[in-house]
Amino acid sequence: MKAGSKIWREASSIILVAKTSFTPPIKPVDINYKLLMLKRSSKSGAMPGSYVFPGGVICQSDTTRDWLKLYESFGFKLDTFDKLNPKENRPKLYQTQSSSELPRYLSLRIAAIRETFEESGILICRSYKINYKERVAKWASSIEEPELLKWQYTVHGNPENFIQLCRKYEVYPDVWALKEWSNWATPATMPSRFDTAFFLAAFQEQPSVHAEETEVEQLEIICCEI
Repeated sequence: MKAGSKIWREASSIILVAKTSFTPPIKPVDINYKLLMLKRSSKSGAMPGSYVFPGGVICQSDTTRDWLKLYESFGFKLDTFDKLNPKENRPKLYQTQSSSELPRYLSLRIAAIRETFEESGILICRSYKINYKERVAKWASSIEEPELLKWQYTVHGNPENFIQLCRKYEVYPDVWALKEWSNWATPATMPSRFDTAFFLAAFQEQPSVHAEETEVEQLEIICCEI
């Protein structure tokens, strides 16, 4: 290992939940949401054959300040994101590496949204402005377009294409829909080690999903009991 290289790779992941529709004899007190998990391919380099939440390693394209230009085209300024960055002590993972990069609390969310799109086809974006200073978005939403399946493979092949996708469809990653949940580090005994930010995103309805075939063996929608 080269001197100064990181033992734990920085990553982010989303716990995706969706409201459950109730039909008799099921009562709302029994089950109230569904949970999306994916099974890694047996050939995957990280946790092969395991059930995990969608997510992955943060890429340089997630950290570029070009994202601020995209948000500015919708009327958002940097201070619009202040509520996403609590002032209390933050995990080291959230430290921005360079002044030329996007603040880490934003790039981790963008990486999680990108990876979720790559692996499940769910694009957590919006196409219009919400006044986030007045209220925080309660529910996540996804964009659905006929050609997104092609873009799913394109972005998976090169993460730099994610911002191109957003520009083409005039949408922006809905970073406000991702609520911080936890920060876990893979045990040092594991061959692949990640320092991962976990976020929670809740949908009113279950979004359409499509598994990325090279990394994901199957997607599972699990009904959860309270």
